[in-house]
Amino acid sequence: MSCSFRVPRILLVVISVLVICPFYALNNDNDCDSELQIVAAEAISKDGELHHTLTIVSTGCDIIDHYRLYCHYYNSEHDQGLKVYQQTISTFDFKTVIQFSTKLPTDNYFTIKYEVVSLQSSDSSSLVLFYNDNALPVVINEIMYRTTDNIRKWVEIYVNSRAKYLENMFFVTQREVIPFDITESDYILITNTAADAQNLNDQFQLEDIPVYTGLSNLLVAGEELTLKDPSGNTIERFTYDPDWSNERNVSIERINPQLPAVSENWGPSIAANGATPGTKNSIYTELIPTKTRLQVKPNPFSPYRDEYTIISYEFPERLNRVTCRIFDLKGRTVRKLINQDITAAHGSIIWDGKSQDGSNLPSGVYVITIQAAGYDTDNIYSEKTTAIIGI
Repeated sequence: MSCSFRVPRILLVVISVLVICPFYALNNDNDCDSELQIVAAEAISKDGELHHTLTIVSTGCDIIDHYRLYCHYYNSEHDQGLKVYQQTISTFDFKTVIQFSTKLPTDNYFTIKYEVVSLQSSDSSSLVLFYNDNALPVVINEIMYRTTDNIRKWVEIYVNSRAKYLENMFFVTQREVIPFDITESDYILITNTAADAQNLNDQFQLEDIPVYTGLSNLLVAGEELTLKDPSGNTIERFTYDPDWSNERNVSIERINPQLPAVSENWGPSIAANGATPGTKNSIYTELIPTKTRLQVKPNPFSPYRDEYTIISYEFPERLNRVTCRIFDLKGRTVRKLINQDITAAHGSIIWDGKSQDGSNLPSGVYVITIQAAGYDTDNIYSEKTTAIIGI
């Protein structure tokens, strides 16, 4: 079992431009060597098209005056790249600004790669940027911010999808910018120090989950958190509310990482140890149901053959306080399975056909009732069904 600690790189310069990419100076043994470089790129969507503006420079003693420009898209349908534009350029200028337009793909997040190739030599240059239109390729998925002195604060990042050449992102608080890598792991944790990372590993048995450091604090009163990609696109920005969890050492979890970070998509963890770093959130729900549902399968079943049944339920609330009881046909309570337990919108309970004292119940028909109260509403829900115990 391993837990890797990553010390963030120092961010020297932050450029607040939509998609300006850095200019990397090359170390040449001969200052007169001629080379092509794409030093800036911008892509703006308008009327179903992407309007590109590139700045290309020819460095050295001689101008590279004849080259070819390519533009490729990388998305869910074209992982190997789709050529969307090509142009042969002849110029006598050291610096050239080129503008062109391409059709906008259906993906809300994708990679654009520009490449220039000299027709006079083997010289070439490429530049990558990322386009985002309200997509959530990576999200903030869980936050531990209300803790006692011996428990450190942390944030969990979840990767919904991967884009070609997207190798890192930035987590931004009111105090710091913390870079982190996009690896094969779907989960990424950020905490304060290497000692805090080790404590997280010891407490939650994290395995192969990258943990980054540099998160000095998370305010109990709430604060704005932001995720940015290397092209400067804001992936998401929101302020967590201190009322989303009133208990210490209980994290707040995102109900569905595919949905925006609004208050309705967050709630306190219902995990036994108060959090679920590196694993699926305890209140994860694909969709909030529109109505209540109660189902028992298999039915009938028999504890005399070591069988059990699963009681599945749904309620149209993100969190509920749920009570489930079993009655015989005379109305007597024979088993209380859960009592005021906090659960997500979907849940299931295993019943082994035994009574409260652990003995097998006689064969016959039993009534299963389930009641739920909305965790943060006044709504009350109730459903009942029957289960048959066989011999």
